[in-house]
Amino acid sequence: MALSYPITLPSNPAGQSVELSVRAAVGRGRNPFDQSVQLDDWGAQKIFASISLPPMTRAQGEPWLAALLGAQLGDMTFLLGPMGDQATLRGAGGGTPLVNGAHAAGVNTLAVKGLTVSASGVYLKGDWIQLGSGSTARLHKILNDVNADGSGNATLEITPETREAYADGAAIVTSSPKGLFRPSESEQQWLHQPGGILNGVTFLAEEAI
Repeated sequence: MALSYPITLPSNPAGQSVELSVRAAVGRGRNPFDQSVQLDDWGAQKIFASISLPPMTRAQGEPWLAALLGAQLGDMTFLLGPMGDQATLRGAGGGTPLVNGAHAAGVNTLAVKGLTVSASGVYLKGDWIQLGSGSTARLHKILNDVNADGSGNATLEITPETREAYADGAAIVTSSPKGLFRPSESEQQWLHQPGGILNGVTFLAEEAI
């Protein structure tokens, strides 16, 4: 049976070191005379990830290796998101969050409906959400504290900007959100140690756009 893309990475064990970063496309020029800085913002951001897995038994480690090696073939995509306690909301959540109204691609503001009416702290700065699913899954970080109004509506400031257009009522995932990623390198290494321990599994990834 052929591999199916995007590959879903194992959830256990989670990474012992997970670094996620958002890189902005901003050009900087410094005036050599007065040292003023000119910024050219190209309006684009991209998520990068560096993951280190803990020492694993062979039963734990081989599924991870199969997924990572499989992601170097074919479509070269897999689903990746925050791990451990970073995969849960800091905010209270609640309701059934949906996109409120049609949204174009390339925006950093997302209108949401379906939240618990008049709830405070539904989402807090730093919470992650997912838009889309499968090959259209996109990961976004919330930049503002979010309260719902009397109709259960709110506005999220997010990064990166939306990758696709979203219709009114599109689902928003808040539990274990994931996005579409590709390996940043073409080599995968690991170390087999005495006692059946598999160690040294690390990988770099970047958002697939």
